Order: sequence, then C-alpha cells, then structure tokens
Amino acid sequence: MRAAVVAALLSTVALAGCAAPAADATEGRFLVVAVKPGTAARALETSGLPAALVEDLNANLRLARDVEVAAADCGEANAFYDPETRRITMCHDLLEHVRALFEAAGHDDASAVENAVRTWTFVFFHEAGHAIIDVNGIPATGREEDAVDQLSALIVLAEEGGEGVALSAAEWFALEAGSADPDEASFADAHSLDAQRFHNILCWVYGSDPDRFADLAGGDGLTAERAEGCPEEYARMRAAWDALLGPWWKAA
Repeated sequence: MRAAVVAALLSTVALAGCAAPAADATEGRFLVVAVKPGTAARALETSGLPAALVEDLNANLRLARDVEVAAADCGEANAFYDPETRRITMCHDLLEHVRALFEAAGHDDASAVENAVRTWTFVFFHEAGHAIIDVNGIPATGREEDAVDQLSALIVLAEEGGEGVALSAAEWFALEAGSADPDEASFADAHSLDAQRFHNILCWVYGSDPDRFADLAGGDGLTAERAEGCPEEYARMRAAWDALLGPWWKAA
C-alpha cells in the first residue's frame, strides 16, 4: 500500500451533508475494530484507509445502531456485511485480487495499486449501504445489491474527483466480466452480472454530468440508447436516496 496513493484517494470520497436527522433516532456509529492480526490486515489498517472512510460516514450520517468495520485477511477475495453481528468485513485478499487484475490488464504497478484502492473504496461503500439499509430499516425495492451499488456511486460522485473511484470500480467489473463466461449460477446470483454493473456505473457517472463525461458514451462505453436515459436515471436515483436517507443525514 502506498501512502501517497491512499492520501490522494481519500481526498475524493467525502460524503455531502443533507437534511436534518430524525429527532428520535438512536445515535449509532460506524466503528473500526481490530481483528485477529495478519500481515496484510495490519498493513491495510496502518494505511488509515478504513478509519478515514468511516470518519467521513460518521461525520454526515446517523445510524440507529453501531456497525463494526474490520479489515482482515480472509483467505478469499471478498467483502461482506453480516446483519447478525452488524459487522462489515473488508478483505485484503480482495484488494490484492483486484490489483493483480489491473496489473494483468496492462496497468503499471502504481496504477494497479491506485485502481485497486479506489475499487476497494467503492466496495466499502457498497457494504456500508447494506449496513445502512439493515440498521436504519431503509426500504429497498428490487434487488438490494443493485440498490447499494447505486448508493455507493452516489456517495463517491458527491465529491469532486469521486468519478475516479466509480470508474475504477467499473473497470474492475469489466475485467471480471472478461475473465470468464457467466454460467447458470451467475444468472441466479443476487448481484447483477459484472458486465451489467460495468454499464450501470458508466451510466450513473455519465448521467451525473453528461457534458463533462461525454466520452463515456459510444465506443466501448454506453450505447446511445442507454446514454440518452442516463441523466434522468441518475436524477431519479439521487432523488430516491435523498428521500430515503433524509431523516438520517446530520444537520450541516
């Protein structure tokens, strides 16, 4: 983990404050907790990355109950939220897996590390979305996995430069989609297909500012048909999440 890369990334992922919180809400927080130490987990925790992301969330959002956040050596490339323990586990193995994918795709070492950290950040906010839905009782229509992809994108795009986080995650999904053909289990999975997640994120980034991100439409990016509807799709998505989370935002 390179401190300069981490520091540059963290400047892009702050949340934006919104409406006043509910008066009767119990004050909960995201809490970084220690896990059984491993070399990789210690390196990740020493970087300050989990703590900085948690600090951003706590500065802007209330929770009904505490949620723990742990960086760990899991033995698998994964990240997950457990509603029984109310803990988000971010696996260093995922960070290394993503770094290796970017390197294999032709990125140099520094670029592979930066893209992996950005992707890991998008995944963290995705898992935080599961936790927020759980502890705050947020209703989600459709598949929750799609909903928290939306929330993660909104969080990172709320800050100037946050499109870098979203686009790194999109490229990761594209790389995963190209590494294996989907099988029956892929179609049955709670997550959308990796190729769909790639196009969804591109759509939301493009929809957030079509003039600025015009190069995402056409070529190997969005089809003209999808791109045409992305500004409205992004606006509806943002309005829906603002309404759902409005009572939980801390006052500016």
